[in-house]
Amino acid sequence: MECSCGGIVFGGDCVQVVGCVICLINGGKQLIIYRLIRPKFMIYITQLIFVKEGQEAAFHEFEQHAIPLMEKYNGKVLYRLRPSGEDFIDLEEEPPYEIHFISFDAEGDLQAFLKDDSRLKFVHLKDKSVKSILLVKGEKMS
Repeated sequence: MECSCGGIVFGGDCVQVVGCVICLINGGKQLIIYRLIRPKFMIYITQLIFVKEGQEAAFHEFEQHAIPLMEKYNGKVLYRLRPSGEDFIDLEEEPPYEIHFISFDAEGDLQAFLKDDSRLKFVHLKDKSVKSILLVKGEKMS
């Protein structure tokens, strides 16, 4: 139901979204009830990383620069695994060198991280050391 001021009537009161602030107008008094920082559409990424034999040191050097930089862009490594052969129950193909499970607050944060100039200075180490990456993007399910 729409209010005469253009807001929406919610629970008998008028609720308006003004920029990034939600205002509650109750009996002619305007109260700010919630400030929206940004919508949360968390992105989750799983990477199975296959490293070229003999290039592990170059890969580790790239990670030393890239992983701490993620925080600047609202990203973090939730899990980082380096499995051995006996860690797999079934294995039909080559095992990955590492498995990363990471998150970013939003797609824009991920894209900004990927374009960061300081990351790009070291991306040659990734290119030199990584044979392939199987990347899966998803969202959290309750």
